[in-house]
Amino acid sequence: MGRPEKPVDRTVPARAELADFLRRRKSTADLTHEQIAGLTKGTPSKATLCRATSGATVPLWDTVETIVKVTITKEEEFTGSIEVTVARALELWICARRATRAPYYIHKAPDPNLIWSLADFSRALRAQHVWAGYPTPGEMERLAGPGELPSSTTRRVISGSTLPVDPQQTLAFLKACYVVTASEHEPWLAAALRAFQNSPSHAKDTKTWAKAHDKLRTHAGQEATSPPLLASLSEPPPQTARLDAVWECHSCQADVETGTAGLDGYRPTQGGLCRDCELGRRLARLCGRTPFGHGHDMSGYAEPAQTGSISL
Repeated sequence: MGRPEKPVDRTVPARAELADFLRRRKSTADLTHEQIAGLTKGTPSKATLCRATSGATVPLWDTVETIVKVTITKEEEFTGSIEVTVARALELWICARRATRAPYYIHKAPDPNLIWSLADFSRALRAQHVWAGYPTPGEMERLAGPGELPSSTTRRVISGSTLPVDPQQTLAFLKACYVVTASEHEPWLAAALRAFQNSPSHAKDTKTWAKAHDKLRTHAGQEATSPPLLASLSEPPPQTARLDAVWECHSCQADVETGTAGLDGYRPTQGGLCRDCELGRRLARLCGRTPFGHGHDMSGYAEPAQTGSISL
């Protein structure tokens, strides 16, 4: 029998919450750090795993993801819900990074609907970067994809000395800050268009932004009208939802309320996914893979099975 673990360092509550989550996973699977290291062939090492669950530091995402997947439960394996758990781990990890790395505090994700000027747009992008856990320019370049977001440009955007050069680079920046769906992108491009139109020196050069926004608005509309999992072929009668409505998530059957807010300020609309399932869907899209590994996304549409992971 090994030595008992030291108590979790609770100096930073968000960091301690992540450590508690990882320890519960390890305890449920009845595995020690040494056993987990053995299952992963020493990557990460036992020492790295001990630090990850200590609460004294924020581990790399690869370490967190490895612990979650090695400690998969039979229920998660049977239902294919491991990606929802990975999404929850990602949320806790980002919160811990935000609490320890961000140069200043923000209490919620920025609202692009409040953007009116180019200065507002710049501040909102920087606030979203902080809300996403203050990823480094190199991390953001890898998340956005090859050639989409040079790290040198990201540094200037984060410092407030420049703005993304075009809509494509704006969307790449947002994607690297975990804003990944068309319905989330649409208000940001609408805000960018509004800001450029209100700038006398840029008002004549908004055609590209307007065209990109129109195209994205169409995609966002298609997302909004996507039928839920196992939806009936017949259209249900229209209903007016109350602001305090509660419904069942069509993925995990958990109760969902309109007032719940997720990592990126996600607030579910009537009949939408719960916070954890929505985050799982975003993570899967960001990774380029299907959420449950059964060839379907959470909206019920078939997608080709792919593999991949976030390298942060």
